[in-house]
Amino acid sequence: MTEDIQIEPVDLAAIRYQGGAYTVAITKAMNRIDKSGGSLFLDIHAIEDMGVLPGMWTADDADEVVDKNTRKIHVKRNQSGESYRVNIPERALEDLGLDPEEVRERSDGKNPMKLTVLAGDDMIVFQPI
Repeated sequence: MTEDIQIEPVDLAAIRYQGGAYTVAITKAMNRIDKSGGSLFLDIHAIEDMGVLPGMWTADDADEVVDKNTRKIHVKRNQSGESYRVNIPERALEDLGLDPEEVRERSDGKNPMKLTVLAGDDMIVFQPI
C-alpha cells in the first residue's frame, strides 16, 4: 500500500545569486516540515517528468555526503529565530525553464525571479511560476 505525499505551497521565494551560487530561502518550508538544519537531496532527474524539483530532507550534514545532488541547508540564527537557505544547481534552474543569466541579472534588483516552494512529509519542492 502506498501513501499519498501531502505537500502544499508555503512560499513564493526569490532566487538570489550570491558567492557564485543560486540560493533560495526555505524558512517557511522548514517550519512546515518541522525540521532544523540537515540537507536536501535534490532529484534533478525528476524535473523532466514532473516539471518540479523535489527535495527530500535528511538529517545528514551535506559536508559528509558524497552525492552531488545533496545540498546542505544553511542556517542563520538571529534574535528573531532561525532562517534557512539552500543552493539550487544551475542545471536544475535550466531544466525548470529558467535562464541562469537572467536570474543573476535580476538577483539584486527589486524584481528577482522566484520559485513557488511547496512542503510536507519531509519534502521541499521547487516549482517555476
